[in-house]
Amino acid sequence: MRIAIPFITLVLGILFQPPVALAASFDCAKAKQPAELLICGVPALSKVDSQMGEIYRKNLAELAPSASQIYKDGQRDWLIYWPGLCANDAGKLDPKSDETVQCAKTEYAARIATLKLQKRTVENLLAYPVSHYRVLKSTAGLDFIKTAHHTETRMAIDVEGANAEQKALADALNHWLGASPIETSSTNGEDETTSDTEIQLSFRESASSLILSAQQSGFLMGHGAAHPLSTASQRHFNLLSKRPLRADDIFQGKAWEDTLTPLVEKALKKQLAENYSVEKIETLKALVVEPAHWVFDKKGLTVTFNPYEVAPYAAGAPEVTIPWSALTSGLNPVFSASLPKAQTSRRSP
Repeated sequence: MRIAIPFITLVLGILFQPPVALAASFDCAKAKQPAELLICGVPALSKVDSQMGEIYRKNLAELAPSASQIYKDGQRDWLIYWPGLCANDAGKLDPKSDETVQCAKTEYAARIATLKLQKRTVENLLAYPVSHYRVLKSTAGLDFIKTAHHTETRMAIDVEGANAEQKALADALNHWLGASPIETSSTNGEDETTSDTEIQLSFRESASSLILSAQQSGFLMGHGAAHPLSTASQRHFNLLSKRPLRADDIFQGKAWEDTLTPLVEKALKKQLAENYSVEKIETLKALVVEPAHWVFDKKGLTVTFNPYEVAPYAAGAPEVTIPWSALTSGLNPVFSASLPKAQTSRRSP
């Protein structure tokens, strides 16, 4: 790591200092280290540093002790990470470099967006981001790539902060969010020093009051590769049963598989035309019936696909939405009742 120990000690101290009447989150009159001088010397950075400090302190005050420690660890990681990522080829932060300043702005914006993920979720349980950041020296042997960066953020539930009646649900949700840990070291066979990864697990909207949904998004860029690889998968939690979602929570019997798959195939062929690359409907069916591909929208069930699954890379990540009205006969009545009523009504012939 390219950051001097005195700087690490100082930035860790920033986390526990009270707000001061200055633009930055720390006293610029005492700035000595390169990262501090950069922040204090660029008004735009000073402003976002102050904004980040306010959000961080507000969020921290909401958390119980065990969660607050995890939250602090993530901020410490980031305070060490961004100067290492934004340093020049000589390993220094250059306040006169537009590239350095833009890198810092980008990393601040990303960190603020992560901190803003903290929110009250079902039953007023507090969800907060758990983050890990690393920057390593690239071993790809390319002059134009000096570092490899890896970031990971997933949501967690503040179980300690939940009241007695909520503990069981809070524990179940926390296990669901962390049951399949996401790791920045997961680089699909790429060495972590020759690729960049960004992974995030965050909540997303669900049209059903029965379901809490989250999306895991992944980004992998191998050093020297022609293009990045982005992936996404969905996680769903059945709030009524207090467990991860199963397909039979949404559909009843087995006939739905042979109803849904042709509808998705028809929509994909219309959307992708000659780019549609699935030769056998059984291959498509294996993807379609997995809840990891489902998004519960107000208008219908959206089935998502990653690059290469049903089309060439150039086609991106296709998705199609099948109206709930086309699936009514196969829906589990309990799930159907949780959807907006107008969306499940059968269309007139």
